[in-house]
Amino acid sequence: MEFFAHVDNQNKLYMWNLNNVSEPQSFNAKTKELLSELAAQAYSNPKMYAAGEMELYGSNKLYGLTQCTRDLSSTECKK
Repeated sequence: MEFFAHVDNQNKLYMWNLNNVSEPQSFNAKTKELLSELAAQAYSNPKMYAAGEMELYGSNKLYGLTQCTRDLSSTECKK
């Protein structure tokens, strides 16, 4: 079993809020945008993580956190 420099797409953890999202298409697009930006920041950060937030609509905010490991390339980190 290879561990280093390997992205594991099998084991995932999902957490969600049971409240409904009023604009699911916008929510999904903003989520992808935020996490893509944070993945790029995490790879260039010496601590290998990034956290941030993005305004959704009105006073609602979307929060995100990404983490990379040093054995992954920037391309692999963004997956």
